[in-house]
Amino acid sequence: MMSDENATPPRVPVTANRSLLYAWVGTVVLAVAIAAVAAVAFLYRDAEQRAVMATRYLARTLDLTVEGLIDTIDIGLLASAAEVGRQIATGKPDAAAITRYLVGQRGRLSPVDYVRGIDEHGDVVYGSGLPPESINVADRDYFVRLRDETKAGLLVVKPLFGRITRQWTWVFVRRVDKPDGSFGGAVYASIPLERIDALLARIKLGADDSIALRDAELGLIARWPPLGSINIEVGDSKRLSAGFIEAYEGSVHGAALQRGNGKAANCVDCHGSHEMKKGS
Repeated sequence: MMSDENATPPRVPVTANRSLLYAWVGTVVLAVAIAAVAAVAFLYRDAEQRAVMATRYLARTLDLTVEGLIDTIDIGLLASAAEVGRQIATGKPDAAAITRYLVGQRGRLSPVDYVRGIDEHGDVVYGSGLPPESINVADRDYFVRLRDETKAGLLVVKPLFGRITRQWTWVFVRRVDKPDGSFGGAVYASIPLERIDALLARIKLGADDSIALRDAELGLIARWPPLGSINIEVGDSKRLSAGFIEAYEGSVHGAALQRGNGKAANCVDCHGSHEMKKGS
């Protein structure tokens, strides 16, 4: 009788070995693929979150810059309105002295182009660079409002095409009162929109990023970079996503504007390849 120690072990079919090998390799490949997909998803979410945070930081930074600019301009206009009112109270306002004062204020208010004064009839009578012919702005909405509202405060006006400068400008206006509290005219500061564009151009953006400044009604003030052949006019408020409008109306600034706070910061929106283009 043959010993069990010399017995030949049973042979496992080659096909069975290969099947086990393929199954093991397939499992390993699947596990690696799942891990790779998970890693890519994590990196994408991380990159997206970083991009969103960077966008929010950039928007907030510019927002504070614009808000600070408006506050500085308002201080200058308050002083200018007081000086013009003081001159009116003398009964013989000195136009040359008022112009010198306004020019001095303009020098403290970069990037303001001009600070000028308007009389009670709507004629622009004080400030540098005035043309020989009379320029009247009594039909402008801001003039009508300041004339009719004693407590209008600072008006941040939508961009206007200047009748003197002949270019698009962003205008800030305050009322001038006579000694009895009646309407005595207005003082205004103007910033050419090209200077706002230059301010935005100084901000470092990604290749597919853009940034825009909008007024209280989301009308376009300035955008960088330009959209090339796409023509978006100043004041355009149609190229916005519903989600963006909803988010802005629910923000602190949107709520402030709804309460009637005209000095609330204007809307700044930044976007890039990580989120939907808002067409600004």
